[in-house]
Amino acid sequence: MDGITEVYFKPLDRKLLVAGVKDYIACRKISEDYSTQLKAEPREELRKKIDAAGRQVETALMNAYSTVLKHSVKNGFQTVSLVQFKDSLDVQINYNVPAALIDAGTEWLLEKVGFNTLKTNNLLPTLEQGVKVKDVYEAFLRFDDKPMIKDVEAVRQSS
Repeated sequence: MDGITEVYFKPLDRKLLVAGVKDYIACRKISEDYSTQLKAEPREELRKKIDAAGRQVETALMNAYSTVLKHSVKNGFQTVSLVQFKDSLDVQINYNVPAALIDAGTEWLLEKVGFNTLKTNNLLPTLEQGVKVKDVYEAFLRFDDKPMIKDVEAVRQSS
């Protein structure tokens, strides 16, 4: 039985992340409790510490969640480690992760569906049996025994 493809991020070393979050929360609490009592120079220094702690948390998030896991019924969990980190978490997730899944050499994410991919996954039409493009598209999205596709263009641009 096939299942839906599931992709997860696996936290590695959370120590830096936890330390950064604690620093950030502590600075924010001090700012909330004592901002009216602080003079300009200490208030500015505290603001800089809050900004630095926020950047530390974002960097720690990217480093902590640098392993992508894919689960399938047939193969269990497989992993791909991200080796290139971006400046922010949203850039990491939106650009780095898809690039790593495409370049992983494991065919986790396909930009195009070719003849061999259709043949290997029993989605190639024959003279006796046609296959709807919609069914091909949904098969790659729905079933974990097939590689994931980047978007609908992967099927439209198939060769």
